[in-house]
Amino acid sequence: MVNKPRERTIKVKAVGTPNTCNVTFTVDASDLKFKNKINGVGHPGYIVYFDLDETSGLDCKFHEPDPMWVEPIAPGQSACPSSPCSWDQFRTIDVINGGKTLMVRNENDYEHDFAFTLRFDVAGCTRVLECDPIGNNENGQQN
Repeated sequence: MVNKPRERTIKVKAVGTPNTCNVTFTVDASDLKFKNKINGVGHPGYIVYFDLDETSGLDCKFHEPDPMWVEPIAPGQSACPSSPCSWDQFRTIDVINGGKTLMVRNENDYEHDFAFTLRFDVAGCTRVLECDPIGNNENGQQN
């Protein structure tokens, strides 16, 4: 039997004032802990869907040209990327659903904390807005 990556959908909440840059994005940190082996069954990482959940009147989308910056970090470090960077263990696959969903491949090949910045376009705002949660690949080995 071939194990497929687990799938996980994570809500990215957007609240603020329509047609302005006054929008805040949040992700529940408890959603950002990843384990390959649960109840004795190992899986080769995850496919993660970050879905925008926005208040009425906002028109937010993932910044399709560059929707996520990500880098491995030392345990306890909390600084998220503020410039373009990437990590092969947690990478963008695609922006889908009219820009409302970011699809990411989390390989989770080994235990490691990582920091990432999600990037958004908002109707009425001329700059890219960001959200910077911290993630944790907790158990590494898949089998």
